[in-house]
Amino acid sequence: MLIPIEIPRDKYDLTIQVFDNDILSKDDYICGGRLNLYELLYDANILDLPIKLNSEYYFSLPKEKQKLSNVEFVEKDEDEDGNKFWVQLEKQGKKGGRVLVSLEIVPQWYAELHPAGRGRDEPNVNPYLPPPAGRIQFTMNPLKMINQLIGPKFRQKCYKIMCITCLIIYLIFIVPYIIYFLCGEVVNPFNYTRKKNNKKNDK
Repeated sequence: MLIPIEIPRDKYDLTIQVFDNDILSKDDYICGGRLNLYELLYDANILDLPIKLNSEYYFSLPKEKQKLSNVEFVEKDEDEDGNKFWVQLEKQGKKGGRVLVSLEIVPQWYAELHPAGRGRDEPNVNPYLPPPAGRIQFTMNPLKMINQLIGPKFRQKCYKIMCITCLIIYLIFIVPYIIYFLCGEVVNPFNYTRKKNNKKNDK
């Protein structure tokens, strides 16, 4: 997202909101949060240099200026560049979801020298945005659709239930034949009738 900002301004908050994308009805609001970017915008304006909101910059600020209590920075072993952070969102005072964010404030001259497209539009740089992972791909293969719609843990439970159900159905059909066979062996253990018929056929 490219957001042009003029300084000075009245508000320095960046609002982040999450909505449920509905096709047939109005999108439902899930949760939201705000980031106070006053220090970041002030420093970028004074220094006339690009500044990234990362743990190194944030913790270099004096304690009284560290006002982003809803931000949790990603550890360096999980983020090579160290520029990503989680924003804790809320709804009606209760914690909601979290959004993974990277944020950079750049002067106008820098933005003109290093253009970036909106979203994944070209030029897809500063930073490069890979294609989204985990989205549903429509296919005529029912098994593939089931794998996409159902999570792995629930899918394993479904497979176990299906196997147990098939086993029970198999037993329901096979047990009467087993009982019939065993009853025949108990009542006529030496297969007398069968042997008699075999002798007649031999003659």
